[in-house]
Amino acid sequence: MTRGDEIHHRALPPIILNMNQIIKKFVIDIDGVLNDKFKWSYEDSFYRRAKMLMAINPQKDMIKKVNEIYDQGHQIILHTSRLWHDFRMTTKWLKKHKVKYHTLIMAKPIGNYYIDDKNITMEEFKKWNNK
Repeated sequence: MTRGDEIHHRALPPIILNMNQIIKKFVIDIDGVLNDKFKWSYEDSFYRRAKMLMAINPQKDMIKKVNEIYDQGHQIILHTSRLWHDFRMTTKWLKKHKVKYHTLIMAKPIGNYYIDDKNITMEEFKKWNNK
């Protein structure tokens, strides 16, 4: 995929279910957005990483907003740059903190909005209203 293709694919049209509701895709980073920044090293053992993953503090206000957007009927896609062998512990952490989502991707997917430090800031997202 060329850089131009990547930019083209980022602007997905919204899904229209009916004339009253437009469903949008929110692509939300996990680390540093839904929780405190996860710092690790390739030297950490699998068991040490698993313990560290489960101990990360949640950002409760962001989780509340994500759940609100989910409840409005929008699609929530979570993404992370964590390693694939962290998938199970990542899903356990999300369940533990009651994060509502449709898809978890261990890479950066295509979406309408990216909730991280690139497109919509965390503060802008907290103020976002679907009206």
